[in-house]
Amino acid sequence: MNSPDSAAKFIEDVLLGADNAFAARNFEASATIYRVRLQTSFVAALINGAEEEVGFWGPAGRNRYSELLRRLGQLTSCEPCFWFYVCDSLDGLSQLGFVRAAKFEPGGDFLDVPLAQFETEPAPIGGGAYLGLLAASGKWLLLHTHYAEQEFEISVNGPSKLCDDLCRLARSTSCAVE
Repeated sequence: MNSPDSAAKFIEDVLLGADNAFAARNFEASATIYRVRLQTSFVAALINGAEEEVGFWGPAGRNRYSELLRRLGQLTSCEPCFWFYVCDSLDGLSQLGFVRAAKFEPGGDFLDVPLAQFETEPAPIGGGAYLGLLAASGKWLLLHTHYAEQEFEISVNGPSKLCDDLCRLARSTSCAVE
C-alpha cells in the first residue's frame, strides 16, 4: 500500500470483509497491550477512574502512549503506515470514516494521532469504534477499540515476534500473544 486509497481498499476488502463487520483478520498473532473497563463515558472515567485490566509502562517523565508508539516505530523500522477510523452504524454495519498517512517525528514519535475521533464520532450503544494504525505492508496493525460504555482496548496484531517484542518493551501487564 503506497497511498491512503490503496490502504482504504485493503481495509474494506480484508478488515471489513464481505459482511461489512470490522475485525482484525488475517494476522498471525494478536496481543492486548491495554484494556480498561468503563462504567459510563470517557469523561466519567477521567473523573471517577476506570478499572484497568491490562496496562503498560513507560519511563518516568514520558507519556506512556507516546512511548508505546515510539517503540512500535523502532520495532518496525518506522515503516510507512496509515491511520484509519471505522465506526459501527446503528444497524450494526461498520463504516470506514477516514484513512490518512501517519507522520513520524525524527525521534520516531507519531504526529497527529487522531485519538479525539473517539469523542467526535463515538461508537453507538451496542457497537464499536476502531482507530487503527496499519502498516503499508499490511503485516501489522495497532488497533484501538472502544465499545460504548463498556471498554477501551489497545492491541497489536501481526507477526508473533512483533507482538512479543512490543509487549516486552512496553512491559505490558498480562500481555498474552494469541
